[in-house]
Amino acid sequence: MMLGSGRYHGNPFSTHLRLPDLEPIMFGRWLALFGAACTEVFDPEVAGLLQKRAERISRSLRTGLFDRLPAPHEAASAKAAQC
Repeated sequence: MMLGSGRYHGNPFSTHLRLPDLEPIMFGRWLALFGAACTEVFDPEVAGLLQKRAERISRSLRTGLFDRLPAPHEAASAKAAQC
């Protein structure tokens, strides 16, 4: 996934959804650890590219897991209740 080869076919969203104690703050901690490892292992240009990709992935997972929008039928019900 990080290399963008298209060979990864897993489902990280479902995997994270099954973690019982996952909290949003954990994504920041993981990004910090990942960033430190990238800086240690790769030259600055490659480390920066990997960190940016990790940030996008993290943001997407965090949004999907914790900041989900209501389902269309829930949104319609809420709107109807306001009237």
